[in-house]
Amino acid sequence: MPSGGFFVCHDSYQSTIYNYLILVLETIFNQSDWEAVMKRLIIIQLAVFFQIAFVNIFISWGFTPKIDYKEVLTPIFEKNARATPWLVNSADGSTLSFRTEMEDGNAYNDRLYVMNTDGTNLKDLTSKLLVTDLGPMEVWRLYDLQLNKSGSRLFFRAQFNAGTRIYIFDIDKGEFLPFFIELEGPFDERKSFGINAKGNRIYYRDFVYLDATSRPGLYKCTVPDNLIEPQGCIQYLNIDQLPRGAEIGIGPLSFLGHAIDADRTLFTWTNAIFPRSLWVIDDTGLYPGPINFAPKKVTSDFQWMWSTANFQNEIISAEGKLALALINDPLFGQVPKLFAVDLESKPEKPTLFKLLAEVRAGLIWPHLTPSGRYARFTCLDYNYTRYDLLSDEMRDTASWRFDFIILTASNITEDDRYYFISTRTWDPRGFDVVQIYRVDMAPTDFSNAPNITDINFINRGITSDGNTNVTITASVSDAQGDNTIEWVKLMGLLNGIERFGNSTGPFNFSAPFNDAGIDGDVTAGNGIYTNASVVAVKEYFQDIAKPIKIGIRIIAKDNEGYYTIVDSVIKESKGIREEQAMSWIPLLLLND
Repeated sequence: MPSGGFFVCHDSYQSTIYNYLILVLETIFNQSDWEAVMKRLIIIQLAVFFQIAFVNIFISWGFTPKIDYKEVLTPIFEKNARATPWLVNSADGSTLSFRTEMEDGNAYNDRLYVMNTDGTNLKDLTSKLLVTDLGPMEVWRLYDLQLNKSGSRLFFRAQFNAGTRIYIFDIDKGEFLPFFIELEGPFDERKSFGINAKGNRIYYRDFVYLDATSRPGLYKCTVPDNLIEPQGCIQYLNIDQLPRGAEIGIGPLSFLGHAIDADRTLFTWTNAIFPRSLWVIDDTGLYPGPINFAPKKVTSDFQWMWSTANFQNEIISAEGKLALALINDPLFGQVPKLFAVDLESKPEKPTLFKLLAEVRAGLIWPHLTPSGRYARFTCLDYNYTRYDLLSDEMRDTASWRFDFIILTASNITEDDRYYFISTRTWDPRGFDVVQIYRVDMAPTDFSNAPNITDINFINRGITSDGNTNVTITASVSDAQGDNTIEWVKLMGLLNGIERFGNSTGPFNFSAPFNDAGIDGDVTAGNGIYTNASVVAVKEYFQDIAKPIKIGIRIIAKDNEGYYTIVDSVIKESKGIREEQAMSWIPLLLLND
């Protein structure tokens, strides 16, 4: 769009004139009496006049945009601790497990917990873990926490003074498996194993360089229902089954995950022949073979795919049909890119890759939901962004306005509704406060959290001249009383994203959102929050080449620590010159 502005208009003008033309044509062709024709045209003109006048009055009052998205953060756990660096939920959303670093400041000891995802039935498993088959663990860390689908079994990897092992805890029985699997080879924080939905099968990677009969590869074991020693442990992939070449990177074979509802493991194999390939293996062997991002000649040693990834969430769908891939390939630019990959593609047809984002700075907590519907990731410009693989719509599910730092994010539940975060704030008394929140991306209950409704743009239009103020209001309430609301904040959104590099986004605000009877707010304390200083940033509305979504995000926090996010999104159509546009042409429309 050129340097002019843009308007917010209802489509009532269009429908009015359209109906007017139809009535005129019907009158002319259906009437033989021209005097009757003229009388009817006069009546139609008067009706149109009053209708347009009514619409003008209505628009002069403002408009109410559609609420596009709501989210509630519920606090379910709080503790004085150094950190909660690992957090996992069961796919059905019933159970949560997490570790915290010991309050005594010893960086080498952890505490292990499980609880219901509503915050009830908290169990500290640390005392049970301290006594194992080898005696008390003096120095240990916990990694790779995983829960089966129903939340009845907890799996984790422990590093301690005697080595590295995988353990199982039966949550219902309150029992540890006395001894499980000891891992060999270099230790790191990458995912080293996966489980199936029931939790009676475990799949893991092991580095064993002992002799010709004991090679690195992938292993699987059956875990009996009575939780005794695992049985039937076999190696289902030997590294020698893969094409050999100059082995590049930290460990030539990297475990990436296992599909909980299919016997399918995702891994990478890095060598000179397939330097940027995903591999899939199931119960019939390698399937469908290496999935190459670019079947071109290797030109650089910097090409890789998840080669040294440090991630803890699932990146493969429950049925094993989709996966995420982080790729750095000079053939496609030096910036790593995050893709969704169709693992079902057969060798005779191209593999489907969907670009989700350019990862210009550290990717953390990448995740693909069990359904394969959504991907979630965080990096520069993206804040726990949920990407809808069906509609290609994105949405930040965290906000830069929160009063805490997010440490950990769990998987999204199988119904695509919840995930969990651990956070850290600094207490004035001199210690860290760790909290865990349940993030509900489709809330229906506002009995505890603030509720945000009735968002309105008071002005008739929003102009992109960078100078004209627009007034936005919203009703914010809390079931515990409106005096419990700690603050309400306002942000701009562009395509569902809050932050855009070093920019402030599509809107600037020179005053806070308030219900104090100041800065444009009419009445103090009536639950209607106001900001009369919203100004469109001119650059976002000039020369727009394709439709984009521009909107407003409102965030409310109460004094119990509940947060609510509400997004109202308006749609920017392809640019039309202001000087060529009649007032009824909708340059900016509400979402349908």
